[in-house]
Amino acid sequence: MGEVGKDTIAEDAPSQLSEHRSKSHTAVNTQRLAGALSTSAPILNSTSTWGYDLSLDTTRSTSAVAELDAYGSTTSGGNAGNVGGTIAVQDSDLGGIRLVGTFVGLEVSSTGGFYIGDGVSCDDVMASGPPYSPEGPAPDTWQSTTWISDASGMAQVKYQLGDFSLGGANPVAGRVVVVQNSTGASVACGVLASTSGQVLHMAAYPGYDGKYSDLAGTLLVSNLNAAGAVGVQIAGTVGGLETASAGGIHVHEGFTCADADAVGGHYWPMSTFEVDPWCSSGAECATVWNSDATGAARVQVSVPSFSLETWNPVAYRAVVLHLSNGTRAGCGLAGQPQNAVAYLGKYPGYAWKNGTGSNVTGTVVVQNAAVSAAGAAASDNAMYTSAIDVVATLAGLEVNASGGIHVHEGVSCAKASGVGGHYWPLSTFSADPWCSSDVNCSTVWVSNENGVAQVRFSVDGFSLTATNPVANRALVVHDSSGARVACGVLTSTHGEVVHVNGYPGSGGSLYANTTGTLVVSNLKEGVMVRGTLGNTMANGTGMLQVKEGYSCVEAAALGADSTSGLSFNPWEEATFVTDAVGTATVRAVDVLKALIPVNVVIV
Repeated sequence: MGEVGKDTIAEDAPSQLSEHRSKSHTAVNTQRLAGALSTSAPILNSTSTWGYDLSLDTTRSTSAVAELDAYGSTTSGGNAGNVGGTIAVQDSDLGGIRLVGTFVGLEVSSTGGFYIGDGVSCDDVMASGPPYSPEGPAPDTWQSTTWISDASGMAQVKYQLGDFSLGGANPVAGRVVVVQNSTGASVACGVLASTSGQVLHMAAYPGYDGKYSDLAGTLLVSNLNAAGAVGVQIAGTVGGLETASAGGIHVHEGFTCADADAVGGHYWPMSTFEVDPWCSSGAECATVWNSDATGAARVQVSVPSFSLETWNPVAYRAVVLHLSNGTRAGCGLAGQPQNAVAYLGKYPGYAWKNGTGSNVTGTVVVQNAAVSAAGAAASDNAMYTSAIDVVATLAGLEVNASGGIHVHEGVSCAKASGVGGHYWPLSTFSADPWCSSDVNCSTVWVSNENGVAQVRFSVDGFSLTATNPVANRALVVHDSSGARVACGVLTSTHGEVVHVNGYPGSGGSLYANTTGTLVVSNLKEGVMVRGTLGNTMANGTGMLQVKEGYSCVEAAALGADSTSGLSFNPWEEATFVTDAVGTATVRAVDVLKALIPVNVVIV
């Protein structure tokens, strides 16, 4: 694709993708700064190393999903024997579990219940067992978990239950979900299977208010797990569609379903595909849904040459459902990202020059944040309901200067015409929040004598993928005069974000002010570390290492190199090279691709 500011790392055709990750914290530190050490200096030297934590606040969903089918001899009112659906259970940030699902084939305009059963089989009603109620939960836990169906027999359910977990206290993974009709009879069942796939919640396409705007669905997007298979699968249930019909369901380029202009077209990198693999009709077309007489569709779509996270990644992109006439009617994200990252290159048309302040690079991470106190109290047009944090390390800036760093309207850095102006929807803002020079301006960088800036600020009124979404938009760095000098596209990522600070105990050393922003992400085999470092040794070579420890508060807590029982240290060649002012663009890929257990570094 070759677009400026986008990750264009190419890989060979991937092997079977690992679906299992174990949760593990780990610490990372950089070592062996050859350019700064004399030949007699020890390899491990706390005065010439620095460290940081690799957060386990993982972006990977932890889920269990059940595909529901009717018990063989049951009926459900007007839709005899056709009860089905998909329900996903995830650990909740609030504690407990979150259940979200779509049931179809129910009695129309009615209500009933559902519960997680004590059993682990759906062979028959007896095998499903009674409602799961260990000592912790109150006896009436499952009295409140009900469904309410519409005129087509579809129901959308969403509950938060604080007494359970997926695999910890009172575990539900592996147990059954049972749906009951209005009389209390058990009519459908499915086993909660653990998955590392991404759960997708389908709703109306932004701006669509037609006949099928009440459609809803629950789907799982996952890597194909058949032996030797490379591709992704979209499976689940959608209701409220045209009856006895068919249409396309496709992954699109964008990372939001909140803004129709940002959803983009079908996602099919031309480096892999000669023609669009996302079809909507024809005898050979596989990327379609087929509905029954009630407008319910059990989706099962497999597409080769994609993956969730590595080879042509689809994670966090918009999945669009088209009606039989091609209209975009439904949209959902393939997972909910916690981070979007932009790797900066020169702004299109800007001529890089010799000398500091002319060749700006950097790594920028954007995350959802809490609304500020001022933003929660009042705003230009309405109370703010969302906010973002922007964290970055910029290098190659003018020394001891300042300038703006802003999200723009465009979704590409390939041409200046595609970048657009500052992004600030008039429905939320009456004035541009992206300032550069006002005394109270926060959306700026401030550089030091090395031309390095560590950026951290928050902006109310935006989000990654919901209200005023910034994911997949262009992020631009302006110099002190306001000129656009660097650009990168904010791409949702499954990686872990690492914020680099001085190594513990190095307060008086030359490198105590070392700073950086890195992203650690999975490859088909191993991991990739990519980002920007600043304020390190000049004209030298350093090395990245994952350590066994869990903290960077003190050097003793870092532990030994994390090699996971390998007969060699895989980090010895994970190096970076600094320039004359001690900045480095890190792109450690090839060394880490082989034989590194992914569960050591990332969930």
